[in-house]
Amino acid sequence: MKSEEGRLVRLEGEWGWVEPAETGGCEKCRLCHREGKEIRMRNRVGARVGARVRYLLDTEEMQRAFLRWNVLALSFLLGGLFLGYLAGKALGRSPEAGILCGALLGLAAAIPALRRLRRPQVQDPVICDIVKEES
Repeated sequence: MKSEEGRLVRLEGEWGWVEPAETGGCEKCRLCHREGKEIRMRNRVGARVGARVRYLLDTEEMQRAFLRWNVLALSFLLGGLFLGYLAGKALGRSPEAGILCGALLGLAAAIPALRRLRRPQVQDPVICDIVKEES
């Protein structure tokens, strides 16, 4: 879990919208349910509008999913390389052509497998602490 700070700008029931203090990496991340500059998150500490709050983002699950995708794609690529090399040698052709064809077929076979991987279940961000209550 990654801890960040921001300012609570509005409330709707148990949900609060927080404007992050720093948004440098937000364009790349996409972990949050963003509405403009605001992130929707659960307000379990009872913070009020205007308060500076600390919140938690679940980054570990996204990193694990990214690793699974890359390992699977690399496995298919290497398997295709190996099978292409063996096929090229068995057919009496240049092994380089077999390696290239095997790599392309391996990556093509990886696409349906990658689509079957389920999207990571990222938890909603949660306000965990009130840093400074504004009046």
